[in-house]
Amino acid sequence: MKHDPKFEELIAANEMPDARIKVRINDEYLLGDEDHYVESIMIGLTLVDLLEAAENVVSGTRGSVELLDSGTYLVLEPEDQRRVTISKCFSPSAVSNPSERLFDPCMATRGAVISEIIRVAEEWRNDALEVNPDITATKWFKNLQESVDSLNDEFQDR
Repeated sequence: MKHDPKFEELIAANEMPDARIKVRINDEYLLGDEDHYVESIMIGLTLVDLLEAAENVVSGTRGSVELLDSGTYLVLEPEDQRRVTISKCFSPSAVSNPSERLFDPCMATRGAVISEIIRVAEEWRNDALEVNPDITATKWFKNLQESVDSLNDEFQDR
């Protein structure tokens, strides 16, 4: 993930910045590529959705996240107790209907996927706190923190 060029300015003003992201599973890029990131507006909301999707996977159900303003969805589905499939699609109906997805899914271990989602969210949160420790008073940041804590708790209990 790369921060918005105005990250510090927006965080200092308690506003939610955008970000640029890419997703790579093993050697395959689902979003972006080695030199290219995908824009995601309101990254605080996207991270909360991603954390909630991961929590669904920990609970044994499908989770999805829409990269806001891009029309791209990531779908996380538990394959079994140890593995997760991650798919990219471009419509809400494809989220629940794998036959509508245009790309093959990638598979990774559940622990690696969940740990990486937590790491990215915590890193982004910590970067924001370094800029503005008072951001914890904003509703969207509280939601992010609660989602990080919830996934950490759920993941540790399994």
